[in-house]
Amino acid sequence: MRKSGAVLVAMGLFATSVSADPAPPGVVPTPEPGSTQATFESKDAKPFVVLVDGYAVCRTPCSVVLPPLRRVELEHPDRNIKLDYLPEGSVIVRGQHQHPAVYVGLSGAILSGFGLLGGIPAAAIGAVEGDSAVRNAGLIVMGASALTFYLSIKLGRWARAQAEVLPVQPYVSGSGAGFAGSF
Repeated sequence: MRKSGAVLVAMGLFATSVSADPAPPGVVPTPEPGSTQATFESKDAKPFVVLVDGYAVCRTPCSVVLPPLRRVELEHPDRNIKLDYLPEGSVIVRGQHQHPAVYVGLSGAILSGFGLLGGIPAAAIGAVEGDSAVRNAGLIVMGASALTFYLSIKLGRWARAQAEVLPVQPYVSGSGAGFAGSF
């Protein structure tokens, strides 16, 4: 009795796997309502691996139809770029790898922070003691350090690994048809 039950379960699993075969050649399956036609690209020559719900789907450049509510990531050597859920319709996803300038931005932010730590007490001591030269030097160091800190943060944000999701709008004109987006 046990063997026949195991055989029936095995036959049932085989039958369901056979019935789940893809559509025959030449038949284009219709996507689910709410799905996304996503085209993935890299801004430079290094490809990204596209992950959907944690599983690798393709390498850039590629185009995939995604069912609704799927978590999408671009795999990057340092960290994954999480896109979460893509909007319904057609989109272009462009990934940018981390630029080496991110380390310049980090170093600039750290060093300008030290400048702020030195400039604030110098300005305060110069103001309390009535020494205008020390006060002015402290204010100059504070101003230069604050500006350097701001620019270093902007550089670090620009140079980090990131991705942009752009909508694609179809168009028809007298000379042809296609998709409009920023390419």
